[in-house]
Amino acid sequence: MNKLIEALEAERSRLLNIYRDAPEEDLDQLDAKITRLGQEIKLLKKQCEKSPERRL
Repeated sequence: MNKLIEALEAERSRLLNIYRDAPEEDLDQLDAKITRLGQEIKLLKKQCEKSPERRL
C-alpha cells in the first residue's frame, strides 16, 4: 500500500509542476485531478492507520 501512496504522491507532484506553467484554460481540469489525487492519498493513509496489515 505504501508503494501505491508513493506513486500517487509522485503523480500529484508531477501535476503540480505542470500546473505552474499551464495555460489558464487547462487549470480547472488540472486542479480537479490534483484535488482528487490528494483525496485518494488521504483516504489510503487513513486506511493504513486503521488496518496495519494493509501497509504492505
